[in-house]
Amino acid sequence: MTDRDTALPTVPDALWTQECARRASLASMGITPLVSRHDPIGAKPATRYRAPEPFGQEHLVEVAGAESEMQGAQLRALIQGSDEKVPSRAESNQPELAPASVAPASRAGEELAQQTPLSLLMVTSGDVLWVEVLEDQLLRQEQLQLIAAMARAIRGPSVRCQHQQFDWPPAGQSALAAAQGGMADVLTGFLQRLTSDHGTELMVLMGPCECLPGSSLPSHVIPSSLDMLRDGALKQTAWDTLKPLRRGA
Repeated sequence: MTDRDTALPTVPDALWTQECARRASLASMGITPLVSRHDPIGAKPATRYRAPEPFGQEHLVEVAGAESEMQGAQLRALIQGSDEKVPSRAESNQPELAPASVAPASRAGEELAQQTPLSLLMVTSGDVLWVEVLEDQLLRQEQLQLIAAMARAIRGPSVRCQHQQFDWPPAGQSALAAAQGGMADVLTGFLQRLTSDHGTELMVLMGPCECLPGSSLPSHVIPSSLDMLRDGALKQTAWDTLKPLRRGA
């Protein structure tokens, strides 16, 4: 549909009303409405019309309520090529914010960016939960193999191990980032769900885990799996703690 090609038939009123609504909708989203003047090669010929004369208010879409004046201005500027500034929907309905104001979403993003990244490895094996802070946020296959070997040593060769990784801040714009209590509340809920689902009765903390929330479960501290891989002598230190936890011991 074109505006000035007089060789084309005038658009019917009903179709013009739909076209005005389309242009107003696109303009409100900041998208420039486009019309085609030529058919691509191989395409079905399109039916084209010219806009009615004159481009008056009578041809604009009638809208109800507070948006009618705003959309009329948008259509006049769009169809007539007016240089008048068209108020956006936000400008029409909301007071102007001071330049120093910061949107809540922006503040949340800045706070997340300032937090020290944290990655927790959590391995479930029967009724035991193994927890370790990944010092470089990287999980190595050798760590999982060592934890599985320790789990079998205290819960038998048939025990199954499953691991999960808790990362904070969450990747992207996850809804978790908006949690009112921040990481503490999210991690508490995560642990409660994990221990409940697996019937956890005790935790083995591998290395310092000060970030963990308080828990009523008994916990035992051993060297981190990464430190044990670096220094094999630490495996004996870990075993001294784990040996009394053997089922039936």
